Amino acid sequence: MSLCLVGNHDLNALQELAVANFADVVDKAVKMPDYSKDITYDNETSLGHLIRIVPVKDIRRLEIKWPMLPDSRHLWEGDPLNYIAHILGHEGRHSLLSELIKLDLATSISAGKYTRLQD
Repeated sequence: MSLCLVGNHDLNALQELAVANFADVVDKAVKMPDYSKDITYDNETSLGHLIRIVPVKDIRRLEIKWPMLPDSRHLWEGDPLNYIAHILGHEGRHSLLSELIKLDLATSISAGKYTRLQD
């Protein structure tokens, strides 16, 4: 367990604040699962599956994930994944979200990039 306390006080004052406010917090020694070795898609035959899920909440969400996108850090000047995320995640007039809301298919949208680093 860890705690990060940031402030414009000196170190002794920050330590006093931390002890006063967090001394009673119990360390349960919970360890985060290690997902670094997980393989979402192991080969080409595992792609293209249709999965039907019965929802337990009234949430309309579409998730599109592209498996194993290549590392694009070397394209930082153009940042193509950021452009795609911006286009898909835009929430303004005539956006994907506005059209999905009109069709009662979505209530919110988010898009971002994630590149799995190669070992």
